[in-house]
Amino acid sequence: MRTLNYTAPHICLVLVLALTPRAAWPDPAESAPNQDDPPGEWQIIPFALPFGSSDVGNGALGNVILTGPTADGSGENTIFLSGAATDTGLNIFFAKGIFERAGGWIFSGELGLIADPKAAYFGRGNVQDLPEIQRVQEGREPVPGSLPASPTFIEGRDASFNQRAANDFLINGDTAITPDELNPGREVLRQQQNRYYSYSVRRQIASGAIQKWIGDLPFLATLGFSGARTRAYALGGDREPGEFFANTTTLLELDQPIGFDENSPAVFSNTGLVGLEFNTLPEERDAHPNSGFRTGVRYEGAGRGTGSHYTYGRATAYHHHYLNLFESYFGQSGRELVLAHRAFAAQTFEDIPFFEEQGLGGVLLRGFPGNQFVDRVMLGGSLELRFTAFPASSPDGVSFGFLAFADSGRVAPTWHDVDHECWHHAFGGGIDVNIGNKFAIELVIGKSRFQEFFILSEGHTLDLRD
Repeated sequence: MRTLNYTAPHICLVLVLALTPRAAWPDPAESAPNQDDPPGEWQIIPFALPFGSSDVGNGALGNVILTGPTADGSGENTIFLSGAATDTGLNIFFAKGIFERAGGWIFSGELGLIADPKAAYFGRGNVQDLPEIQRVQEGREPVPGSLPASPTFIEGRDASFNQRAANDFLINGDTAITPDELNPGREVLRQQQNRYYSYSVRRQIASGAIQKWIGDLPFLATLGFSGARTRAYALGGDREPGEFFANTTTLLELDQPIGFDENSPAVFSNTGLVGLEFNTLPEERDAHPNSGFRTGVRYEGAGRGTGSHYTYGRATAYHHHYLNLFESYFGQSGRELVLAHRAFAAQTFEDIPFFEEQGLGGVLLRGFPGNQFVDRVMLGGSLELRFTAFPASSPDGVSFGFLAFADSGRVAPTWHDVDHECWHHAFGGGIDVNIGNKFAIELVIGKSRFQEFFILSEGHTLDLRD
């Protein structure tokens, strides 16, 4: 299990992990099943869904879920096969298995392939000028690689008059236009700069974890390993399909962050994981909780011992809490009003590569692009109100509901730099389609100071887990 591992260039991974339904965790106090009960047969559930976000574009997800008990009926096996593709060129495939055994043991494994030709890179910092980023991408403001020699005086689509043209006209009355009196126009700049904040990445991922419920209290301990092979390269100098002008030098090439080397082969950033979680969510509602909480800490470490090219660590703490409000009133009609809140904090150490850095945006800060704000320290929180307006007619039926949320967070280079200023806020709402309390399809639209942001996914965007 990985919680809160939503790194900057991996908003694509966020969607697929959020799109993957989870098997219910076992109750630590639950006794072994009756051995006289005959084990059931494997069940195969195929389905396809649309999904999308303002980050990765729009596309489709195909899922196949295979579930079945062990031969002696004392455990459960669940296998997920997920594939997704979007109109931005993002392609993902994941195979994941969760194997529950008697005694509170859970074994899991995962294989994944990710190809993203337009992963986002904004650099580090808690303050990003989002309007400036938009102006750059739309060609209304030049970047260092395409700065004109003379300031633009009159802006045009294909060409802009510069200050020299204005001076020649105003001083000398010269109406003739020469090449040195023209700057690139908006369309030229757009073609040169539409990948300025992007890079291409290919990743192969393999991970495994062992989990164990401890004692009579619902403590869940985790020990795991994650292997990641990544090839990242900048898009400067490339010519995008359908465009005449090549890309200018990109921000990734200018920053040269840890993990970027245009001439290097694929690199490994393998990590070991230890974690402990206190989880009181109702077992039958684990994917759509209405009460209980889950609180945990985890640490990921990479170095020579894990076969990584980099030495770094990441510590994360999180808390999710769900309260069923006015249950006696709404419960009579099968409706629910649930108040959910979350809080999380993380810190990275040593030389973490940029493609493994964790940032705010996307599902961590709805209303902003994924990984918009990245630094060594990250913290944030959310409040969400969910109302089931049209309850299901049967336990395995479909219910419809609405939600409203408010998110807040910030990043900083150290904890000493965290103060009450420069917090980023967003709010919004959405629609939930809940299927038998096993998984939900959710559409949320978030709005921040600068822009709107939408996410269509399977699973609640508040429930940060994988």
